[in-house]
Amino acid sequence: MKLSRTTLRVFAVLAVLLAISTHAADAPGDADSHGAWVLIRDDDGIRTYRMDRPDSPLLAFKGEGVIDAPIERVLSVCLDAERAGEWIGLVSESAVLRWLPGSRAYVQLTRFDLPWPVRDRVFVSQVELDVDPRSYVATLTYHESDEAPAIAGAILGSTEGTQFTLQPVEGGARTLFTGVGIADPKGAIPAWFINWAGRSIPYRTLQSLRRQAGKDDVTVSPVVESLYEGF
Repeated sequence: MKLSRTTLRVFAVLAVLLAISTHAADAPGDADSHGAWVLIRDDDGIRTYRMDRPDSPLLAFKGEGVIDAPIERVLSVCLDAERAGEWIGLVSESAVLRWLPGSRAYVQLTRFDLPWPVRDRVFVSQVELDVDPRSYVATLTYHESDEAPAIAGAILGSTEGTQFTLQPVEGGARTLFTGVGIADPKGAIPAWFINWAGRSIPYRTLQSLRRQAGKDDVTVSPVVESLYEGF
C-alpha cells in the first residue's frame, strides 16, 4: 500500500510525539540566548536566528536574506493575501477582511490546513503598514485583532509581535527582507514541538518568497505604487 505524503508526515509527527516524553523540554538544546538573537542556520544567503522570550516558553525566530527583486514587487507579494497560499506553507485560506479607514492598516485572516489529528489554526491580525519617506524601508507589524469571526473546526491563534521589514538595497534593484516570527498556535500543541518545528520556517519562507517574487504574473499593487511614487 502506497501512503500519501500527508499520511507519512502525520506518522512522522506522531512518532516524534511518542518517542519524546512530556519532559522533553528539559532536553539539551541551543545555548540560552538570554534575550539576544542567536544564529542557528546560514544557508543560501539566508540567516536564521532564535531568541528566548522571558514571558513565554515559545521561542521567537528571525530570518533575513536578500531577494532578487525590487521592494515594490516584494511588498506587493506580502500584501497579496489571496495568493499567500502560493508561498506560505499549509495556507488553505487567506483574505484581507477590510482596510481600516484613514490608515495604512488592514485586518487579515489566514487559515492553516494542518494534518489530522491536529485541528486547523486561524490567525486574524490587524496589520500595520509603514513606509519611511526617506529610506523607503517598509514594515508590516502584526497585532491581535478583536474582529476574529468564529471558525468551525479551527483554533484561533496569535501572531502578536510578528514583523516583516523590507529594505531596498543595491540602488533599489534588490530587497533585504527580515522577518521576525512570534506565533502562538494555542491549543494543546506542546511548546517544545512548536519550537522544534519553527526552526525551519524562516528559511523555507524566504526561499518561497524569492520564488514568488520572481513569477511573471506578479504585479505591483496600486497601494504600493502610491507609496513608492517617485522612488
